[in-house]
Amino acid sequence: MSFKSILAIAMSGTVAVGAVASPSSRLTPVIYLAGDSTMSLGGGHTNYTQGWGEFLHYSLDSHRIAVNNSAVAGTSARSYTREGYFGYIANALKPRDIVVIEFGHNDGAALEPTDIGRGDCPGGGDETCITTFDNVTEIVYTYPAYYRNATRLFRSKGATVVLSPPTPNNPYNNTEGIFIYTPGNYTRYAAAVASDLGGPAGGVAFVDHGQYVANIYKELGRAVVDNYFPKDHTHTSRVGATVVSQAFVKALVCAKLGTTVLRNYVINSTESVPGYCI
Repeated sequence: MSFKSILAIAMSGTVAVGAVASPSSRLTPVIYLAGDSTMSLGGGHTNYTQGWGEFLHYSLDSHRIAVNNSAVAGTSARSYTREGYFGYIANALKPRDIVVIEFGHNDGAALEPTDIGRGDCPGGGDETCITTFDNVTEIVYTYPAYYRNATRLFRSKGATVVLSPPTPNNPYNNTEGIFIYTPGNYTRYAAAVASDLGGPAGGVAFVDHGQYVANIYKELGRAVVDNYFPKDHTHTSRVGATVVSQAFVKALVCAKLGTTVLRNYVINSTESVPGYCI
């Protein structure tokens, strides 16, 4: 499906993702999306915002793969782990399935003075923090540790894993109104986990979704991009979510990052997707 066709669907407000059969009965692989409100159904909790995961299936061959958008608004890598969502996905996996993990918007929440249950332990290694959340003492791990643990779990089920940093907030949302985007630690952490766990050869790929989105936003300019954020600087409109989804597809089909099996299911050509390869 062309990018213009997907945009038309987004502007109509119609989004439909097919139901996924149970693991025991289905024959085609499934791509599971694990993330926060920027990816989830109804992301932003309004009738005029949407998560990018709701548009990904338009760029994939539906006869060969299905999409299960398991993103949950308000979650971080930590809370998604604690609340059992990674476990739910693992229980549904079959060999040849694919899981995309993309967190970061809620992971920077502070643990003190009041822990709201989202923030990870600061650091890029095996650091741990002890906190109390909801009257329960909890050992909190780092962002890369949560990525690493989930990836190992999914790989043990025979799934391929795609790791991604968070999508950028509106890069024009500053006092000067100029484009500002700098990849943060989460980008470096996600890339390092993918490399440490064997990279594409080991069934773990890194896709710099954040940079690809930023590149498109820069190309489109402030006047266009500001309209993609009708609620705040984080949650996109349906049209904005379509662009963010297309940026993910762009990262898959570009030669340098086309190292995940997921790109084999893409039905858009590189030329039909906005942006450029990095």
